[in-house]
Amino acid sequence: MHHTGSSSPAGGLRERKKQATREALISAATQLFLRRGLAQTTIADIAAAADVAPRTFFLHFASKEDVLFHYLERYGDTAVDAIAQLRPGATPQDGVHSAVLSMIELYDAPEGGADTLAPLRVQLMRDSEGFPASLAARLSALQKRLLDALYSRFPEVAGSELVATHLGAACGAVGATAMHRITATPDLTSLDLKEAMLLALKRASAGFTDLAETPGETPP
Repeated sequence: MHHTGSSSPAGGLRERKKQATREALISAATQLFLRRGLAQTTIADIAAAADVAPRTFFLHFASKEDVLFHYLERYGDTAVDAIAQLRPGATPQDGVHSAVLSMIELYDAPEGGADTLAPLRVQLMRDSEGFPASLAARLSALQKRLLDALYSRFPEVAGSELVATHLGAACGAVGATAMHRITATPDLTSLDLKEAMLLALKRASAGFTDLAETPGETPP
């Protein structure tokens, strides 16, 4: 996670302690989820295993289900980096495509979050018959973060509805495709899911690749 705290030694120490506590909670939850199952594990159990107070848990996560999706912060870091590293002359449409593509590519990478909790995430999404509230909130925050990064990289279209629409279409298409495949295909492989998401991104971006928007202009 990118450092956002104070640059002072004390600020750096606080940030490292905060990150260490977060990692301890993730580790404790992972072990308990795998041993007992999600439903049989309480927040108090997780906090006790991590040797922190239950209230400390809520400084890092909104719910125990939220721990399953902690990796999305890493996805956001990767996507923001992809936007910052765009070649000179790139367009906002290139930015949207690169950001979403970078997250898809991270899906089956060892550091991408497709870890031992993946089966539990799949089961939770199937049981929920849609995005769980914890995941929906994280996805909304992630999309806002990416939009802010796009506006920063392309200040000439800051506030552009077209860019926001393209990002929403791309993220929505990829997310909806993943949800459909996960809930409809019991023996779904990571490769099949990744290929489906890549195709969804291509289809969602098709209507935007030739569009341009000048500052202050409302597209037809």
